[in-house]
Amino acid sequence: MSANFVNNLADMTDSTDSYQLKLKNYQEQITSTHDITHLDAILEDLVNDIGRMSVNVKRNLAVFQETQKKVGEAEEKINELTTKLDYISETAH
Repeated sequence: MSANFVNNLADMTDSTDSYQLKLKNYQEQITSTHDITHLDAILEDLVNDIGRMSVNVKRNLAVFQETQKKVGEAEEKINELTTKLDYISETAH
């Protein structure tokens, strides 16, 4: 479970870095263009990339929420087993 979490976190970091580079590139393209047709194409690409970023963020959020749920369930199970072990230990003495 923790390995999946770390892998997902690494993937999200890579995606974030990639998107930051893309956004910087768009910024440079927008400020350097003087052609409205070219600007329109740049903005269309930007909007499409933002849509993909949004989908990726939502997917990663769902994965993290599922991982958080599993961690909570595991903690509950650990607490339950600890309580049982304490009871067994007390009755054995």
